[in-house]
Amino acid sequence: MQSDYGYELTDRAEKDIDEIAGYIRDELSNASAAMNFLNDVEQCIRKLCDFPSSGSRIFVEYLPGKNVRRKVIGNYLLYYRVLQEKKRVRILRVVYGSRNQISVVHGLNS
Repeated sequence: MQSDYGYELTDRAEKDIDEIAGYIRDELSNASAAMNFLNDVEQCIRKLCDFPSSGSRIFVEYLPGKNVRRKVIGNYLLYYRVLQEKKRVRILRVVYGSRNQISVVHGLNS
């Protein structure tokens, strides 16, 4: 099945993914878990392209109309926006779920 939506990663999201995978691989010495994380992110993004509105909508008071959503990927949260006019999903951030999510959300401005 061909998805109607494509996706794009913000520079910050790309950095998040690289840093998380690097931490798992290098600091936790678990290359297979790092690869599993990358595969899980890829699978989540593919599903978002098929079902862009499937993530939970979050309310961001100072970003009206931004339509920010999030999906859970194991211990991590993926924040994204649906760009309906472009038929794209923009991945904003991927962060560890135990982080202070209020500060993460305050940094969403893409």
